[in-house]
Amino acid sequence: MRRFESVLFVAGDESALVGALWRAADVARRNGAALTFAAVVEPLPPWGALLPRGRDKAELQEAMVAARRADLERLARRLGDGLDVRVDVRVGTEFLEIVRLVLRDGHDLVVKGAAGAAGAPLGSTDLHLLRKCPVPVWIDRPARSTGYRRVLAAVDPCPEEPARESLDRAILDLAAAVASAYEAELHVLHAWTLPGEAALSGPFMNVPPDEVAALGKTERRRRDHELRALLGRYPPAIPDYRLHLLKGPASRVIPSFVRRHRMDLIVMGTVGRTGLPGLLIGNTAENVINHVGCSLLAVKPEGFASPVAPDA
Repeated sequence: MRRFESVLFVAGDESALVGALWRAADVARRNGAALTFAAVVEPLPPWGALLPRGRDKAELQEAMVAARRADLERLARRLGDGLDVRVDVRVGTEFLEIVRLVLRDGHDLVVKGAAGAAGAPLGSTDLHLLRKCPVPVWIDRPARSTGYRRVLAAVDPCPEEPARESLDRAILDLAAAVASAYEAELHVLHAWTLPGEAALSGPFMNVPPDEVAALGKTERRRRDHELRALLGRYPPAIPDYRLHLLKGPASRVIPSFVRRHRMDLIVMGTVGRTGLPGLLIGNTAENVINHVGCSLLAVKPEGFASPVAPDA
């Protein structure tokens, strides 16, 4: 899995550290990548008058940063030999400072443990990173084992939209690379719907059920053709992948598939179909992300520009 050159591990929620720490170190080793441990300390409120005499707020803030740095250095030593780990501690809002580190230092992957209990919706920082970080974000959840057994690539073929095509290619490439690295099954899924189906069957249009069903079959054939054409243009490195074309909204179909087939990792895009620079996470993607209990590797389209301003 030689795809990344600079991995940024976010040492956030203490309860989420262990698995994500192992994941970041493993990815860095497999890629021969640089590894940075990053943490963000909240700025102190203006209550300096309450500090002991002879102490000021700046001194306390520096002590907090030094203590957090020492924690990260101890974590780095636990990894053993073979990794040269850099430590970076900043003061501010966590997601903003992490994105600024990516922009400043050119990291090409962010790894973070999911905040909160297993299976719970992602935390605020996680969602902000998925929305605004310009590089892939790997949100690690506790798994049944340290490796992965099943990896899912969720794609949405649309040959008329180059940004969508580029995003699907990145999803397939990353999913195949991870599956190959962990000797896991690779599954490729596309969820589709018949546009306007409810209106066609409703009281205003009242199209007969057999005609609606025929339209559905035609749409399914079209989607199947587009999906297979996508895979023909960008064949995954694992030839025996499993293909799934499922009818229904992605926000319902994908989480159900993940639970039913016990996926360990889902690789998917996290912006709307246009892929415009700075576009935030799409509603469908956010609904999927908040209802899957497995790890997530989120990809942005080519040309995505983070709305976060870099360091001055």
